[in-house]
Amino acid sequence: AAGPVRVSRRYPGRAPHHGPLRLSTREVAVGTGRAVVSNPHTPGIQSGTRQSVAPELQVNEIAFDGPGGLLWVTDPDGHTHRALNMNLPLAPRTSPSIASSGGFWKIAFHGTNGDLWFADSSGNTQDFGPQMADQASPSIVAVNGGYETALAAQNGILWVVGRDGTNFSLSTHVASGTNPVVASLGFGDSW
Repeated sequence: AAGPVRVSRRYPGRAPHHGPLRLSTREVAVGTGRAVVSNPHTPGIQSGTRQSVAPELQVNEIAFDGPGGLLWVTDPDGHTHRALNMNLPLAPRTSPSIASSGGFWKIAFHGTNGDLWFADSSGNTQDFGPQMADQASPSIVAVNGGYETALAAQNGILWVVGRDGTNFSLSTHVASGTNPVVASLGFGDSW
C-alpha cells in the first residue's frame, strides 16, 4: 500500500519508536526494514496466497506464488523473478515458505502433484513427498545444521521433515483449512 504505514521499530537498548513509515507503491513494511514485493514488470502475488519473508542480515529474501501459479522470489536487490529461473508450479491457493541461514535460502512448497517440494539457492529442487492436505502450505525454519519443515499430510496429520531429511508423524491432527508454523527458539537446534 502506498502512503504512510504505522510501524513500531525497536533498537537494542532504546525504547520502541512508533510512527509512520512512508513506502512507495511497490514496498511493504517487513519487520523493521523495507522489502520490495514486486516491480513494474511483475504482476504480483496470486489471490488467496501470501508471501514468505526470510530475513538475512540487513536484507530480506521473499518467496511467493506469482504469475502463472509458479514459485517466484524477490532478491535483496529488488530483482523479482521465477525461483531458480525455472517453472516450479505450486498447488492452487497455497503459499511457499522460505528460511535462510549463512547467506543461503531454502523454500518449501506444495507442488501441483500434491507433494512437498524443496528449492534452494544452490539450484537444487526436490520432489520430497509426502502428499499434503488439500490447499495446505508448509512451514520451514533454519536450525543448526540445516532446515526443518512442518506440514499437514494428506490424512490431516502433522508431519515434520528433519534437517537430516527424515520425515515423521507427530500423530497430531491439523485442523482443516489451517497450516502448521514452525519457528526456531533461537538456540540453534530447538523449534
